[in-house]
Amino acid sequence: MTAVQVRRALDDLPSDLDATYARILLRIDEHERGVARRALYWLVAALQPLELCQLIEGLSIDLARRVIDRDSGPVHGPALLDALGSLVTHDETTDIIVLSHASVKVR
Repeated sequence: MTAVQVRRALDDLPSDLDATYARILLRIDEHERGVARRALYWLVAALQPLELCQLIEGLSIDLARRVIDRDSGPVHGPALLDALGSLVTHDETTDIIVLSHASVKVR
């Protein structure tokens, strides 16, 4: 990046935390938003940190029918992580996925 590009990027930053999260959420591909939203619900409500494989298992639960439907959950962990972007942190050693910042949980 050039100095001009850096200044433009800094000038374009959202004014507050809500606007920052709105921008992040709007950058999630529209086809991935539903799964990303459900994943964030799981992470916010979890009583303990979840492994990525546990999160994927949870996303396979069809609450309306009260069954596990493997076709309704994500099939590729890295794609889920890409969709969630900077909202989550994934430790590849432990497979633990957590919200990146405490402010995500209280929003």
